[in-house]
Amino acid sequence: MKPTIRETVINQVELDNLNDVVDIGLFGEHPEGDCWDYDWVHDYDNSNCSTYWKSNEHVPVDMLLETIEMLKAEGTTHIQIYPHGDHESYYITGVKLELMPEKEVLAKRKKELEIAIRNHEIRMKLDKQDLEKSVDFLAELYEKLEALNDAK
Repeated sequence: MKPTIRETVINQVELDNLNDVVDIGLFGEHPEGDCWDYDWVHDYDNSNCSTYWKSNEHVPVDMLLETIEMLKAEGTTHIQIYPHGDHESYYITGVKLELMPEKEVLAKRKKELEIAIRNHEIRMKLDKQDLEKSVDFLAELYEKLEALNDAK
């Protein structure tokens, strides 16, 4: 049997409104509660980065570290990071990855197969009932056709 990795989701955190976080971090609160108006200059032509995705949001390092430390304290061993395209945010999902003992894998697979068999038996019973109804319906159609043929 192949080794099996158990992935347990611990928690998910959304780091949202990151544009506001960056703006307020650099400029402070706008006096009129508005958005700051500014330009960007991108100095990454001489960097070691082969690919830089400016379309992604910026996350303050302290905010990211705080989130990761919180997830780690909750039992997270690994994280997944993915952007939410509409909300200037990232979802940080903390998961615990561990090798599953073979005994647990066998018990889990046995349970999954038992459930699959039970569900299939239920579906087969419903299919059998549908088939019986279809056979009865077809028999009624033949009877009606026969009655019309006899009416000549």
